[in-house]
Amino acid sequence: MSSLVNSALLRAQKCAKNGDLDAAEAGYKSILFKFPKNKRAIQAYRDFKLGGNSKTPSDSELPQEAINALITMYNGGQFEAALVQIQTLIRLFPKAITLLNLQGAVYISLNKPDAAIDVYIKALAIKPHHLDANNNLGNAYHMKGDLASARKSYRKAISINSNHFEAHYNLGLVLHKVGDLNSAIVSYQKAVKIKPNYFEAYNNMGNALEDRGDIKLAIHAYQKALIIKPDSFQACQNILKRPTGFLKVKTLAMIQNSLLKFSNHNEHSKNIGFLKANLLRHKGDTAGAFELFCEANKIKAKSLEQARDLDVRFRDSLLQQLQCWNPHKKLGLVDGIKTIFILGVSKSGKSSLEKILGQSPKVQSFYECLRPDSQIFSNPKKPDQPVNLALRRDSLSISDLFYGNENLLKSDGIEVVTCSNPFAIHSIIDLAEALPNASFVFMSRNPMDVAADIFTTEYNASNYYAYDPYSIIEYINWYQAFWDILKEKIPESTLTINFECLMKTPHKIAEQLEVFLSTDIELTRHAQKGDKFTGQSEFRNYFLDLLNFDNTQVA
Repeated sequence: MSSLVNSALLRAQKCAKNGDLDAAEAGYKSILFKFPKNKRAIQAYRDFKLGGNSKTPSDSELPQEAINALITMYNGGQFEAALVQIQTLIRLFPKAITLLNLQGAVYISLNKPDAAIDVYIKALAIKPHHLDANNNLGNAYHMKGDLASARKSYRKAISINSNHFEAHYNLGLVLHKVGDLNSAIVSYQKAVKIKPNYFEAYNNMGNALEDRGDIKLAIHAYQKALIIKPDSFQACQNILKRPTGFLKVKTLAMIQNSLLKFSNHNEHSKNIGFLKANLLRHKGDTAGAFELFCEANKIKAKSLEQARDLDVRFRDSLLQQLQCWNPHKKLGLVDGIKTIFILGVSKSGKSSLEKILGQSPKVQSFYECLRPDSQIFSNPKKPDQPVNLALRRDSLSISDLFYGNENLLKSDGIEVVTCSNPFAIHSIIDLAEALPNASFVFMSRNPMDVAADIFTTEYNASNYYAYDPYSIIEYINWYQAFWDILKEKIPESTLTINFECLMKTPHKIAEQLEVFLSTDIELTRHAQKGDKFTGQSEFRNYFLDLLNFDNTQVA
């Protein structure tokens, strides 16, 4: 290596001596790119610059071979190595936007959003209207959890180039997170209009439409995603989780073809059984579907035994905390926006209630969107852990918990906000004591119907109890015990709603809620029509047989 460096340095020095400064500078930079830690090369280049021979390096002078090599490292996951090279080159090209943009991308890949933000801010100080730097700054803010700043950066990128499909898509993700479903859907639609084969945009558009309650449109978006990517496990999963009877024969044929592409040896091998079971369910083979669900659950339950045991201990500690709690303030409704936390086990009807509430012009539904930095969680990345007593807040506001400003919400005529985040139950005491106008509504549904639907559902995270029938029953009983204690502690701030009544006579539930809230939120005008759905799970009897129960033994 020494002889190569010596020869290259001699050539660069000769070019400088002959007055060919461009060739000399290119020579020194080429040496430093190949041997970034060579002290002789670094010193020689410094001497060259101090001698007044160099020009201020520009982005256009950055060797293309250097950029290509860095991109290859980045795409190959060699982030640390790429960072070393980038930092060396930045000393030579301090105003090279390409380098700064790459450096920020590396920091994001290394899960260092603050470092990435600093780099992108430097890049934009040099070139404020750089499209990718603005979009990538939004990504860094998004990773950090600063969604307001992320939204601002994405909108800046779109103002620079309205055809930047990634910025539209990224903006949609942020808007979806903050609960602005209508605007999120519009952003996804703009992204797919620019890039018609944008799988991620169609898939997330389906998620937003589903959250808004537009099931048919959601299915259509998921189908578009599956057409673009026929081997997408995620798209198949999203389509098949629809209630029985929602899918057409053509759609089921698409899913059947996609299932043939999945190998039992791929990353989804543990979950393929759920897809096959759901496909049989939609085809009307309930018995065959339940048999496959049992097999799939056995595989998944075995891999989650340790996590399930930890979850049981955690829930026991929550119940103990609640039993020992003595409310420190007089709870009740005061002036200001009211907050309803919708509680209940999975499949109890929380989403159904929130969608009905969201039909009112005076209600803002935040769904499962709780700010990870709200401090009601001791660890934002692990919301299934209780908050540290030392970190508990004396007071909370709506903007502390949600991505919404109370004054702006009031100006829009909003009187009630709702949240169905399943982890809210872990911070009940903090929410009840620190948040003015906090109310809690519990969705009550026949426990065997709930258990059967949980058992035949595949979850992507948490819900460790969901794959063993007895663990499911234990969890349902725990939740009911928790609610019974909460009702006793704060009766004026709690309300139980029956799921079956909600489905049959939503207008009566609307009246019940308005009395509970002491607020006319115009729900009765928006919830008149009942649903034919009875609330009984199609797998209830199969689940009862699995537990060796008799129908007559179950309430």
